[in-house]
Amino acid sequence: MSQHFCSVDWPHSELLLSGNKLDRCIFHYKALYIVVQDFNQAFGKLFIPTLKLMFLFVFVIGVFVGIRLRTQFDLISITVLCLAAILAFTFMVPVAFIMSSLFNMSDKYKRNLMTIVQHFPKTVERDRKTKYFAYQLKSCPWIRCTVGGLYYMESKAKLTMIDRSVNGVVFLLVKVKT
Repeated sequence: MSQHFCSVDWPHSELLLSGNKLDRCIFHYKALYIVVQDFNQAFGKLFIPTLKLMFLFVFVIGVFVGIRLRTQFDLISITVLCLAAILAFTFMVPVAFIMSSLFNMSDKYKRNLMTIVQHFPKTVERDRKTKYFAYQLKSCPWIRCTVGGLYYMESKAKLTMIDRSVNGVVFLLVKVKT
C-alpha cells in the first residue's frame, strides 16, 4: 500500500482493518475535495465558461471558414483557421474528459472503501468502527468540477459540448449563403 494517496486493493484490504489507514484515506479524500472546491471557486465560475465559449467559437468559425469560404481566401489563411479549429477541439475534448472523470473516480473510490468497511470481521469493537467509517464515508461528498455554477462536468456534459460544436458548424453551413 502506498504512503501517499490511498489505493484500495482487494488483496491488501486486511491492511485497512487497523483503522489508521482508513482514516488516512478519508482524510486525503476530503483534502482533495477541498482542493477541487477551491478550483471551482477560483476558475469554475468565470474562467472555465469563458474559455469554453472561446474555444467553441474558434472551432465553429474555423471549420465554417475552412469548408465554406475556401475559394475566397488564400491557402495560408484557410490553413491557419483550420489549425486553430483543430487545436481548439483537441484542447477542449481532453479537458472535458479529465474534468468529468473526477466524478467517476470519486464515486468508484467511495464504493470500494464502503465495500471494504462492510467486510470488516464481525466483533463488537469492529462493529463500532464499521459504523464510524460508514458514517465518515457517507459524509464525503462527490468530487465534481463545476462550469459556471450552472452544471457539473459529467459524461453528459462533455457529450453536450461536442454536440454544440458540431451543431454550430452545421447551422452556419446551412444558414449562411455564400
